[in-house]
Amino acid sequence: MRLLLLMGCRLAEITYLKGGDVRGSELHLTDSKTGAKVVPVGSAAVEILSQYHSKPNKALFPMKQGASTTRVQALWVRVRVKAGD
Repeated sequence: MRLLLLMGCRLAEITYLKGGDVRGSELHLTDSKTGAKVVPVGSAAVEILSQYHSKPNKALFPMKQGASTTRVQALWVRVRVKAGD
């Protein structure tokens, strides 16, 4: 959740990140809703991302479809509602 708040990315862009998408202080998103893009990453987000390691084509935050992704999505919706989005 903290990474989502820091990045301003869509939920799916963060939850489905692969190890190869993170390059230094940038995210290279190839399958974004708005098309491929490069997202600059601030120092606080870089610190969070540096704690996770994955092979280039593997999920950085592996979750099973279903309960895991539903919980993340429900929490994200509650955060946005509280923030007035």
